[in-house]
Amino acid sequence: MESCGGGKKKLFMPDSARWTDQDVPLSELDTGKVNTDSVGISDEMRKIFPLSDSLIEGRPVSFYLNRSDVSQTAKNFYLLRFIPSVDNSETYYLCDSLLTQNDTTRPFYYFLFLRFYRLGEPWATDPELLPSYAVHYSMQFVDEFYQKLRMPQYKWSFKYWVNSISQNNIPTDDIAGYINKMQSKNAKYLTPALKREIHAFADSIVAHNARE
Repeated sequence: MESCGGGKKKLFMPDSARWTDQDVPLSELDTGKVNTDSVGISDEMRKIFPLSDSLIEGRPVSFYLNRSDVSQTAKNFYLLRFIPSVDNSETYYLCDSLLTQNDTTRPFYYFLFLRFYRLGEPWATDPELLPSYAVHYSMQFVDEFYQKLRMPQYKWSFKYWVNSISQNNIPTDDIAGYINKMQSKNAKYLTPALKREIHAFADSIVAHNARE
């Protein structure tokens, strides 16, 4: 784990049983342009995303909040200062960050992307939001996609990825064939185990569509 400097205040999170850094006072972050057009979404965010520090794949969130190459919108969304909206371009930019080629910052954007699933409508059904980005991410970062689905903290998201990708207009009637072909082609290390995961995921999407 990377250290963000000495003398930092430590906060013990009872629910996670892990020590994490609490070293970025809210008052020190520039809030920038904050979208406050929905009190309902704001209340829901504060209800399901209690403001606290946490580990993101082994790194304290302060590692990302202190980085200049992480967007201010992403920082504000984590800190519950940015309220997403389907009418706000910053929301789309935030989703677009999931596809960054920066391997260091992408885990933070992935963590934030999953928050949209938990917020529910309209994020999960707007074809320009989650479904579109879910397809691009899962087809582009294949090894990483399945690696994260194996992580205990992200296993819950499997059904949301299936549902989201099912809603996107994949350009063929053979959805399973398309997923198997594209993910197998773009995987860096196509091991037998990864092949099985790809087939299982594709079958889950076909089964989901059959139930709709």
